[in-house]
Amino acid sequence: FVVAGAGYPVAKHGNVAVSSKSGAAEVLSRLGIKLDADMAHVQAALNDIGVCFLMAPRHHTVMRHVGPVRAALGFRSIFNMIGPLSNPARVNRFMLGVFSKDLLEPYANAMLG
Repeated sequence: FVVAGAGYPVAKHGNVAVSSKSGAAEVLSRLGIKLDADMAHVQAALNDIGVCFLMAPRHHTVMRHVGPVRAALGFRSIFNMIGPLSNPARVNRFMLGVFSKDLLEPYANAMLG
């Protein structure tokens, strides 16, 4: 929201919490954001207000199939690292956080290609 507030378009994608107490979906849901919006509504939100949310199971077909596996594992796994790198909005630039400082360089290298 800080980035969007600074005037940059933000296409956030996420899911419900699996390996943590809350995820982006829980926070946005509590704020009254419709999480199951179709792509037309998501695109309209991005165009109209500069920010949108893409619920991973709805908008990312590959990650949709990973959800049950992540839930069954119940702990952080490679899927926690792949998810943020696979934004279905096909953005040119992105910003992400990591759950461990040990992942800073691996993520940076992955983002550089």
